[in-house]
Amino acid sequence: MFSTPLFGLSAHLIALLEGFFLLLIGLLWVKLKLTRTASRIAFWTTLYSCLGDSLASGLAGIWGAGKAMPIAARSATGAPEHEVFIQVSFYTVAATTITALAFILWGLCAAAKEQHADQTKHQ
Repeated sequence: MFSTPLFGLSAHLIALLEGFFLLLIGLLWVKLKLTRTASRIAFWTTLYSCLGDSLASGLAGIWGAGKAMPIAARSATGAPEHEVFIQVSFYTVAATTITALAFILWGLCAAAKEQHADQTKHQ
């Protein structure tokens, strides 16, 4: 199914790590202090970054599109349109991951500031 065994391992490990990441974010989500719009942006960018990364890795392995993952691909290369699709997918995943993490950190910092203000008020 995969052009090289390392592609299969890579796709599997990426999906596994993304699953743990989503689990961690799910546990932290109730602690975030975000506006409704910021919360929606954080949610959808996190979801896209995780699912898009897993999908792109799996497709790269199936198609043998190895320019984006040269270590896993070894010498495998796919059709030019597949290579471009995988490259664009990985770039958009990177951008949405950075955006999602920025909003999550913003929400955690806002929650910490609020908690600190509450503790200071009660002393």
